[in-house]
Amino acid sequence: RSRPAKFRGDKIAGWDLVLMVESMRARSEDERVVEFKPKWLAQSLSAPKDANTCRCCALAAKKFAAGKERSLNPRDYPCPLWLDPERKTPSGKDEVRQKALRRLFQNSSLGENKHASTLYELLKKTSILTLLKKYQLAKDPRGPLSASKNDEEFCTAMTLRDCSLYMRYRVKSIGGQETVVAESFEAKLADLDKKNAEWKFTEWRDKEQALVE
Repeated sequence: RSRPAKFRGDKIAGWDLVLMVESMRARSEDERVVEFKPKWLAQSLSAPKDANTCRCCALAAKKFAAGKERSLNPRDYPCPLWLDPERKTPSGKDEVRQKALRRLFQNSSLGENKHASTLYELLKKTSILTLLKKYQLAKDPRGPLSASKNDEEFCTAMTLRDCSLYMRYRVKSIGGQETVVAESFEAKLADLDKKNAEWKFTEWRDKEQALVE
């Protein structure tokens, strides 16, 4: 499969440092792996104060309106704010949150993940989501429309908003039902190569401005 047009012709930069990343592939038939992007775990600080749609959902809706990509349909798009461990579920919205988690944690070959609720509870016991949200906000305290192209902290924030999260766990059958082995659960981040502001900054600003307008 050929690379997307915007990546063709790119070359790998030379660096003296490398980051070793553990393989999170399944190691046995009873192991499962979920990969997803947590994205923005807090609303963009550039969003209007009265905005009732998060930045990611607004962007997905905009893309859906332009191209009708099924996965971006606002009716089905899973809002990443539901991942925030500090966010309480409003009355009557429990199924909305659970549906979002099932879609976020879906297995590429099995569809929506029936273990989503269990996996989320296990994920909350780690510090990953809490720390990810904390540093997304700490590194970008003003929002993309007020950021500087030379701000290394902002680049770090955007890196943390586009990283991947892997969850690996084993399953076993109890009474004919597949269940998660809690002790086997592990979660790790990947795709933490720092964003290049020289290449991405204008795109970030234009995208954010279009959403605000």
